[in-house]
Amino acid sequence: MSSSGISPKSAARGSLLSTYRARGHRVANLWLVYSVKTNRDWVLSSDRRLVHWLYYLETNPSIASFDLDPDHVVSPGIAGANDIKPDAIAVYENGNIEWHVVKANKLLRSQQETPIYSITPEKVVAYRRFDDDDFEGTPARVALRWLKPIAYAEVIRDEECIPHRTALIAYCSDRRSGTIAPLLSDLRMFDTPTLLGVFTRLVINGALTLDLHSAPFGPRTRWSYDARD
Repeated sequence: MSSSGISPKSAARGSLLSTYRARGHRVANLWLVYSVKTNRDWVLSSDRRLVHWLYYLETNPSIASFDLDPDHVVSPGIAGANDIKPDAIAVYENGNIEWHVVKANKLLRSQQETPIYSITPEKVVAYRRFDDDDFEGTPARVALRWLKPIAYAEVIRDEECIPHRTALIAYCSDRRSGTIAPLLSDLRMFDTPTLLGVFTRLVINGALTLDLHSAPFGPRTRWSYDARD
C-alpha cells in the first residue's frame, strides 16, 4: 500500500482504464502485467508491446532494469532529427541505456541501424526501433511461453519465501542442470506453486537459465544453473 492509500494493483488498474479511454477508436489489446524484474505492474497498449517486454526486456539477462511508461519527450539535439517519445527505456547490466520505440510497420534492415544520441556530454543513449520483423516467429512464440512461469511469480510477489529460495539454490548449484519434473519431485516437501514462483524469480534475476525455445513451460522444460548468484 502506498502513502496515498492506493495499492500498486489499484493504481495499475486505474492506469489501464486511462489507457483504454485514451486510445479512442483504435482496436488493440491492453495488457496489465506483473514484472518480476521491476517488481511492479505495467500497462501495455498492444500485443507488440507485450512481446517486446517479455522477450527483449523482462527475460533478457543483459537488461538490469527498464521503464515501460517514460513520461517525457527528449530532443536528440541533432539537426533534422525528430523529438523522441520512447515506449520503453532499457538499462543494461553494463550501464548502457537504450530508448526503445515499438512500431507496427517494417523498415528495411539497412534502415534499422541504431543511432547514438548524446543528450548531455555525460549522458549518451542509443535509440532502437522494433517493428514486426522483431516480433514474428521465435520472439512471439517464446515470449508467450513466459506468461505461465511469470504468473507463478506474481502470486508470491509480496513474499520473500527464503526457505524455498535457499533450497532451490542448494539443489540447482549441486546438480547444475536438469528438468522441472525431477526438481519438483526432489523438493516435494515445499508447496509446488510457491516453489515455481521462486524458481521463476531466480531465472529472471539471472541465477538460473530456462529453455523455452524448445517447448512450453512444463515438466520437461530444461534449466541450468548460473554461478553468478
